[in-house]
Amino acid sequence: MANFVVFEGIDCAGKGCQVRLLTDHLRSAGKTVTTTREPGGTPAAETIRAGLLSGAFKDYGPIAEVMMFNAARAHHLAEVIRPALARGETVICDRFYDSTLAYQGAGDKVDVAWIKTIQAAVVGDTVPDIAFIIDIPVDMSVERLRMRGADPDRFEGAARDFHERLRQAYLDIAEAEPRRCRVIDGTRSIEQVHQQIITEMANAARA
Repeated sequence: MANFVVFEGIDCAGKGCQVRLLTDHLRSAGKTVTTTREPGGTPAAETIRAGLLSGAFKDYGPIAEVMMFNAARAHHLAEVIRPALARGETVICDRFYDSTLAYQGAGDKVDVAWIKTIQAAVVGDTVPDIAFIIDIPVDMSVERLRMRGADPDRFEGAARDFHERLRQAYLDIAEAEPRRCRVIDGTRSIEQVHQQIITEMANAARA
């Protein structure tokens, strides 16, 4: 049974849309669902999110950003995720610790072993049952960002090779943890992606 589900992927992969669709699907089936996001999920963590995405903390360096992401995560876990799981709810989170490994580890080249040590202390045994990694080419991400029209945030506006490293990092994570991770082809229609996610959820429930 998958009670803690996260969505991962490079920018504009379609995570937010799939979070909403899965939430609606589970609620229609009678499940109680808490939907949240990282960084964020609590007022304090949202404050940290604003600083990170605006680039206000960039001058402190990527190691400091790892610490800030995990400070937000610790509060998020304590205030939202763990209480919801304890109540028997399904938690769906838009990004979790895989994003830190990808963005700060592969993207900003912070030592991955060190990041994992920090995250292990913060996360403990609250590990997602399933991570849906929605995979799209970097060219598609760039085009979707352009079509969106909004100013890119601190990470969206990074150079192309940064985003190529992110994509490969997610694929590497999935290869290393095939029981937890499911790579979903995000180049297909929204409905096709959603249906595969529903199938994967059903398979997990039977496992």
